[in-house]
Amino acid sequence: MRMVVTVAAAVVLLAAAACSDSGSTTTADAPATTVVPTSTVAATTPATSEPATTTSEAPVTTVTTTTAPTATTSSAPATATTVAPTTTAPTAAFTITAVVFGENGFVEITNVGAAAGDVGGHWLCQRPGYFEIPPQSLEPGESVWVATGEASSAASATAVAVFGAEGRLGQFSPRTGEVALYAGSTFSNPDLIRSFVEWGPEGGLPRAGRGGIAVEAGLWVEGELVVVTEGAIGVTATTPPTDGPDDWIADIGG
Repeated sequence: MRMVVTVAAAVVLLAAAACSDSGSTTTADAPATTVVPTSTVAATTPATSEPATTTSEAPVTTVTTTTAPTATTSSAPATATTVAPTTTAPTAAFTITAVVFGENGFVEITNVGAAAGDVGGHWLCQRPGYFEIPPQSLEPGESVWVATGEASSAASATAVAVFGAEGRLGQFSPRTGEVALYAGSTFSNPDLIRSFVEWGPEGGLPRAGRGGIAVEAGLWVEGELVVVTEGAIGVTATTPPTDGPDDWIADIGG
């Protein structure tokens, strides 16, 4: 009887062991189902391919922007430099063009510039005499006369106006003389002298007048004068504006 019970107990133990094995098989299969390697690979693959496309497009845009500033910078300065020194406005320029000797003598002043201008404010200097020329507009090529005496003593059909110095300038002698034209009343300033002429006999010496200032200004040649012969009635400029005796001749009239 004890033996039967023992056998029965053994059968029960075997059956329990069998149940226990099938449960452990089920437990081992569950973790295998939970880990799915296929879905992990699928998630990784799209993430890697998208950044590759985005990174390759960005540098292409940056290279295009660099070219634009080069054309703008190089063209601007070239135009500005070329235009500047083109225009020079024409101006008037006054010079002595003739001196007539004697009691009815006069000085002729002509506008040899390219524009009209007012000769007023210029001074004639025959040291030690001085005369300020009154206001008078002159077109290019036009002249005024300044008579050593009264204006009527040197009436002219060719001058725009005749002014009388009335003794403020001495009479011009054929033996020796000089006269200078200034743009102001500082007669020792070479920047203000505009014209000069000095005359005398052949071998004569320059007088102590304004010749030194004219030489300093480049309007005369040191130690020289216009040679006048007997019977000369004046001196005339041949190529005004003048810068020395070679631009003058003695005028014998007739």
